[in-house]
Amino acid sequence: MNNADTPLAPVPLELLGGLYTEATPETLPLGASPVVINCDFILGSVLIRPGKQSVFYFGNIFVQKITNFASSVADAGSTGETAWTNPTNATKNIPGTETTVSLNFSSGGGGAPAFDQVAQSSGSGLSGSVGPITPNLPKEWALAMIDTGGTIAPTDPSWAQFGGGFSDLYAKLLPATLAPVTFAWTIGGSVTYQAAMLTFFTNGSAPVSAQGSSNSVNTFNGTCVQTFPSNTVNGNSILVVIFGLGTFGGPVSIVDGNGNVYAILSSQNAGGRFTIIALAQNIIGGNHTQVTVSGVTGVSSGTVQLNEITNLAAPPPSGPTSQELQCINFSFSIPSSQQILGFEVLVSGNQSDATATSGIKVALISPAVGSPTFFGQLPSSDGTMTFGTPLANWGLAPLLNTIFNNPNFGVQIQAVAPGGLLTTFSIYAVQIKVFLTPNPPPNFNYIKTFAETGGEVLTLVLGRRTPSTIREC
Repeated sequence: MNNADTPLAPVPLELLGGLYTEATPETLPLGASPVVINCDFILGSVLIRPGKQSVFYFGNIFVQKITNFASSVADAGSTGETAWTNPTNATKNIPGTETTVSLNFSSGGGGAPAFDQVAQSSGSGLSGSVGPITPNLPKEWALAMIDTGGTIAPTDPSWAQFGGGFSDLYAKLLPATLAPVTFAWTIGGSVTYQAAMLTFFTNGSAPVSAQGSSNSVNTFNGTCVQTFPSNTVNGNSILVVIFGLGTFGGPVSIVDGNGNVYAILSSQNAGGRFTIIALAQNIIGGNHTQVTVSGVTGVSSGTVQLNEITNLAAPPPSGPTSQELQCINFSFSIPSSQQILGFEVLVSGNQSDATATSGIKVALISPAVGSPTFFGQLPSSDGTMTFGTPLANWGLAPLLNTIFNNPNFGVQIQAVAPGGLLTTFSIYAVQIKVFLTPNPPPNFNYIKTFAETGGEVLTLVLGRRTPSTIREC
């Protein structure tokens, strides 16, 4: 019936679905029954609920596989995209072993392309630290230099002495995850200290000292000449570390016989001590390269250390868009007798910047008409993002087992950072999760799911018990 004033008119009503209590008697319109079946009440009329649809899936029946092959592929017709490094790491599912891409990178600083950042500290006591520094790119190299009157012991054993056993230098290769790094130590007695920590870009491998040389002098007299014991190699770098007692004057100049250019990256005068750190990158090698340091005046004593270093390298500048990380060969073997309801794509990793426009686009490598492109952000620390739903067909209808069993079926991931901020994306796993029906099919007599206009979703199942869990989505 309806509740309109006279004249009255009959309203036909077809009853569908199960019994559902929508409201209490007190809140229903005048004359309506407190128990209603699949009906909406609007003042003056009675309407059938619209929109029957199948929106159920079996929550514990799925197959999930990781990609067995991943590659970085340039988008057809696009230019200036940045390639993913080590793309096969997306097949390993090992946090920290990741394929990465850094967008909006310009260059290093301080006059040395491989140099990233520096932190300094000074003080006195039984312990100390320098940092933190958050690296801008994955796999950077951190070098710490400490000048004290005593022997130090790093509190983190992953820091190793660098440069032929010189006790003043410690270094380590940083992970792909862009986490803050600090160098901390204890000292055998309460002494004054100066410390500097520098981070450098690498080719992905830990820099090593090909050779070193150290010379201590009682009086600089403004100039010190130091010579490598062996020939230096084209393309390597030369690290110069100068430290001692007193307060140096300036300006400091560092040259060698091969015409290499040295950039001073750190210098300090504090607590009666001084430190200077300089780098010549991508050197011209030569026979027993001789380095001359001048301008260090006004100090009572000091030491000059030279190290020829490998594996320092600055990546080329990059734009706001990556190449496509294409992932295929998921090794599915779904039988033809099993119905496929939908699938999700799971991407595991992190990104360094959370600006709203920075994220990853996920799409099929071979889309159909109407196939979506999903956009989302990876977390700031390692985690997994899910794209799609258990009932999403990604524009592929019907979903056949032959689609997923094909080794060339896959997805592609493109990182974007249009805001211009330096952003690094790291991915260690790409997986596809396919939701299935029971095989053999469940012995239901009747199953129906329908959506209510108020947003509720109801599922009615009639039949004998099935071991599957039915979830509404």
